[in-house]
Amino acid sequence: MTAVNKVDEGVKSAEQTTGFLSACTPAKPTGLKEKTTGLETGSAVSVVWTAGAANGSAVSTYNIHYMPVGSTTAVKANTTAVTTAAYTLDASKLTNGKLKFYVTATNIKGTSAASDTVEIYSANKPSAPTALVAKLSEGKDKITLSWTAAASNGAEITGHSFKQVTGIAAA
Repeated sequence: MTAVNKVDEGVKSAEQTTGFLSACTPAKPTGLKEKTTGLETGSAVSVVWTAGAANGSAVSTYNIHYMPVGSTTAVKANTTAVTTAAYTLDASKLTNGKLKFYVTATNIKGTSAASDTVEIYSANKPSAPTALVAKLSEGKDKITLSWTAAASNGAEITGHSFKQVTGIAAA
């Protein structure tokens, strides 16, 4: 740096280098996924990710965003600073169903682009089917079952499991 007056430019000062001037916003987080594969619950949803490059200034916080699939409005999940690459959302206050998550990273220069999204169910186990009725065919070679469908509790029911028990006397 130099000073200038009406006479001329003065002598240069000593050079000073600072990382602040060369810092950029962080790279977007990558690898966003459900923390425990297959463990989807209505009380909590956990996600993990890999930090992107800090680009000259440490990441001060991550922001986790979610929205119901089909919605265009995201909600910020965290109310306090998240400084690790993992977050558990208290999903007990959410409507059960499929949620889309993404994460951003922030440093002193700004906020990264959003990570790729991941879709996770916020759901509980389905309820028990009710009113189960077994009907034996006239030829007594087939059994037809009928029941009242269970409540899905946020995740689509994809099948039913049956267990045949033998050796029980008919009433």
